Amino acid sequence: MTYESERLMFRPWTVDDAEECFALSSDERVGPMCGWLPHKNVEETKAILEGVLINDHTFCIIEKSSGKIVGNMGIDYVYSEGEGGKKVRVEDERELGFWLGHPYWNKGYMTEAVKATIDYCFNELGMNRLLCGHFDYNHASARVQEKCGFKFEATSKKFWERLDKEVVLVDNQLFKDKRKPLIGLQLLVDEKKESYWMLPGYFEGIAEAGGIPVMLPLTSDEDEIKQLVSEFDGFIITGGHDVGPEVYGMTDEVGNVEPCKARDDMEVLLLKEIIAADKPVLGICRGLQFINAALGGNLYQDIPTQFPSDVNHRQPAPYDAPIHPVKLEEGSWIAKISGAEELMVNSCHHQGIKELAECLSVAAKAEDGLVEAIELPDKKYVKAVQWHPEFMHKKDETSKRIFCDFVNACR
Repeated sequence: MTYESERLMFRPWTVDDAEECFALSSDERVGPMCGWLPHKNVEETKAILEGVLINDHTFCIIEKSSGKIVGNMGIDYVYSEGEGGKKVRVEDERELGFWLGHPYWNKGYMTEAVKATIDYCFNELGMNRLLCGHFDYNHASARVQEKCGFKFEATSKKFWERLDKEVVLVDNQLFKDKRKPLIGLQLLVDEKKESYWMLPGYFEGIAEAGGIPVMLPLTSDEDEIKQLVSEFDGFIITGGHDVGPEVYGMTDEVGNVEPCKARDDMEVLLLKEIIAADKPVLGICRGLQFINAALGGNLYQDIPTQFPSDVNHRQPAPYDAPIHPVKLEEGSWIAKISGAEELMVNSCHHQGIKELAECLSVAAKAEDGLVEAIELPDKKYVKAVQWHPEFMHKKDETSKRIFCDFVNACR
């Protein structure tokens, strides 16, 4: 079983490859980036070949021009948990794992190898989904996977015995199905200019994550909203106006609440229908506040007067610069996708959560205790952040992952 690309050929390993394999795998710059220690001698390499690499789904990579081995490509089986905890092979999925010898770095070989393997898996093996991952410090592997179309799936922390240390694993995925999820973005309203509009960061974040962003119409017609929820794969409740106190059964207590009643009216119906249909929804800034208010919580209507703090919750431009830390709740969705315990975030909001709706869980808080991220555990995907990933996604990895995590849930 072999396949090839323009400059490379892929074939199964044999014991006769031990010396060439050892010359590459004994380099301390290679193994630790992939999860294993450099080989000590040819005998160890032979044992690894016989016990690990010689099988029907692992290939050595050959440079056609020289005939030399340059690296390894694994097309490993994927297993799920079946009845009684028994592992069952997933027939239409594989996981790629690869390494390249140091003399062959910076030639574009690994990107070429992964693209050829993707084609082989989808078109020859009949796979529908590929997984691939890297340690968070392996930036070269991250770039290769991004170039080849893999999108972020999740992060996890674990103790890696072969390296005797804790690592953060970043898992990515790629689908054969080219259909992109259709994402409905709640429009922004400028009442003075009588215009509906959208910030480009929302569109860019969704598009880069593999979705198709579409701005929704402003409507409170129940039949139209039901049709929208039926036809879209997921929704983002964007930032914008204050949430009207009427949404959570109160009145303007501070005299400076600036709601958009048309948005409030629409989003009450929209969120109800989204949750009933169990479609994914991501709230951002006002979106977080609205989800909490609509589900039974309430808000600080004016943070400076009702929740005075040393934390700057309303920074000046530029808005892509982080301004304060947030502490992530262990096991929360935002902790899982970031692989962190704390994040630096931007902040530009007038209101915030005062009392959390009973059905929601806190995912992150600012140093002053203000809720910065939430989730609804009983549904497929109802999550929200107080900060603005649409401004930070080009610079900040977690902001990019927020969009990817959401779009993945919409598939």
